[in-house]
Amino acid sequence: MQTGILRMRAAAWAGNSDQVALEADHIHNLPTILKDYSIDALKYYWEIERAVFVSKVPNTGDFQENWKKLKRFTEVVLVP
Repeated sequence: MQTGILRMRAAAWAGNSDQVALEADHIHNLPTILKDYSIDALKYYWEIERAVFVSKVPNTGDFQENWKKLKRFTEVVLVP
């Protein structure tokens, strides 16, 4: 969440409201996933919300290290 908030702040200071909206749309559900954790919510974030964000935002490099850590976790809990 910190990465997303920092990216939103940078985009806002740059006057890029479209980028701010994309960043906010990406992270707005993360607090709920953390507060009321469920495998289904994590799966939806990982497979749908994250994928949509990546498809719309060309530079997601700031998230790569966090996603690498989360991917190891998803491979354990999201086993079909």
